[in-house]
Amino acid sequence: MSWVKQSVTNEHQNELPGMELLAAFKGEILFLEGKAEVELLAERPYDVLEEFVIRCLIELDPKPQDLEIASLLGFGDTLFISPITEQLERLGDISLNSNRQREVSERLVKYFKQKKWLTPELKNIDFWFNPYLKSAYFQEPRNFIKTANDIFKDQFIGEFTHHTFEEWLVDAEGPLSLKEVNSVEVSFGETGALPVDIIIYADPIDDTWAWDVYNHVTNRIEPYLRDAAEMQGAQEECERVLKEFEEKDAIHDYNVELAQRQRLELIESKASTSSDKRLILKRLSTLDVDERLKELISESKEEVILVFPWIKTPALSLTDVMQRAVDNGAQVYISYGIQLSPTVEDSFDDVIAKLRRISSKDGKCHVSVLWTGGSHIKECVFDRKHYMIGSHNRLSYKGDPDRYTGNVRREAMLYTNHQDPIKECLNETLPLIKGSALEQAKNSTIITCSDWMRAWFPVLQLDKNIESFQASLDNLPDDLPSKIEALSQVVIDSKLLKVDGFQHAFGVACHSIIEEAATYSPKSSLKSPIKKFTKQLNKHKEISKSMSDNIQKLKQFNKKK
Repeated sequence: MSWVKQSVTNEHQNELPGMELLAAFKGEILFLEGKAEVELLAERPYDVLEEFVIRCLIELDPKPQDLEIASLLGFGDTLFISPITEQLERLGDISLNSNRQREVSERLVKYFKQKKWLTPELKNIDFWFNPYLKSAYFQEPRNFIKTANDIFKDQFIGEFTHHTFEEWLVDAEGPLSLKEVNSVEVSFGETGALPVDIIIYADPIDDTWAWDVYNHVTNRIEPYLRDAAEMQGAQEECERVLKEFEEKDAIHDYNVELAQRQRLELIESKASTSSDKRLILKRLSTLDVDERLKELISESKEEVILVFPWIKTPALSLTDVMQRAVDNGAQVYISYGIQLSPTVEDSFDDVIAKLRRISSKDGKCHVSVLWTGGSHIKECVFDRKHYMIGSHNRLSYKGDPDRYTGNVRREAMLYTNHQDPIKECLNETLPLIKGSALEQAKNSTIITCSDWMRAWFPVLQLDKNIESFQASLDNLPDDLPSKIEALSQVVIDSKLLKVDGFQHAFGVACHSIIEEAATYSPKSSLKSPIKKFTKQLNKHKEISKSMSDNIQKLKQFNKKK
């Protein structure tokens, strides 16, 4: 077993938020020889699956979730399951992903409600048993090879054996009945090795340490692994490694630095009553994704970034919340494209066109639909404070039931307000969005001020650099009154002119307008836009001071008859 020093940021950090990751090592835990007894009542009909779930020596705390039970009843991936009758009674409320799961669950629910035995759906069950914890790991035989390879990585040590319940059952015309025996005993030999990560955490405030065990294949195995690891000496190994750290004063030095930072964080947390200070990490299912996504879009006030592979008709159900976002002052950027060329994309052009027409009443904020290509990512960032990532492509599927089966396709996304994934997403995505937005703006047809604002304001809000700003000035409307109106909008958004180099470029554009106005006809059509323009310039002292000469020339122009 080799130990490696880990950084503070780690995928396990959310499991123990009060701890700092100190070290980790990889190992394996063996499933050893044992036996499981399934006690059955003699001479009575029963359902094999129901009997196995309820009677087998399986316990788990916390109780399994509905989707885990649904997966069991659909005979999907191997899962730990708890014999809790009330959990099975709730199966009627579960959204299942196959007709077979729905059929089996409905029959079980009917049984529990009417107390009638069912004709068995499953008569042959393979399973492993851990003698330490008296808990079983089981599955339907047809999934054995796939699941076993996933979990044990082909590290089989002995010949796996399983028992067929049919050997103790007779198939009558009605439900199955048990032969004249009172119990069934199932035995098997050593089965395999399960890879694990054992993690050590240090608490810099209390100067203590803790440890835990993880396996990344299944989501219910941590409690089992921790107990099993303790029985096989993992705790002694952790203590030995910690002693080595102590000898090198590694823990002390590490804790001093972390303690200072965590104490400051605790002080800030206690001083603030804002819920935004709390780290949130939450898994959302299909319908929860839709609700949370709409909420975050409609509440955004600065920026919405949506990254999805395709855009189809379901995206139009988000137009209302996108409208609220732009009315709040947020620019909405939709990055899409799974193909390497936009000409072969499977997205709907008419839907994209409708999304691009969404804008705020003042014309400053828009929905920009930008092809970036080569991506199957589904992630979103809202005001650079909230983040979602997962399997759900909400712009092509909104979670409607299937028209034939009535089932809702299972999707999931993870929501968090943690800044690390937000920064990583922006570092990867923003350059692509900026490049696409700039290219799209340069190729836009600019006739009116509104055309210019729709094309260039999303670029300028996202990419405040002199090259982009100069490109926007080089692509002003050809019509002089519209050109003056566009420059007025730049002044209204005064933050732009506070960026280094922007005022000089803006001054050059103003000087060009003055020269063009000298020969423009009819001059009467310029008086109103120039008057509004100079009025906006005078509102901002920093701008008016640096552009005093241009302002005087504009005023003189309006005084001429």
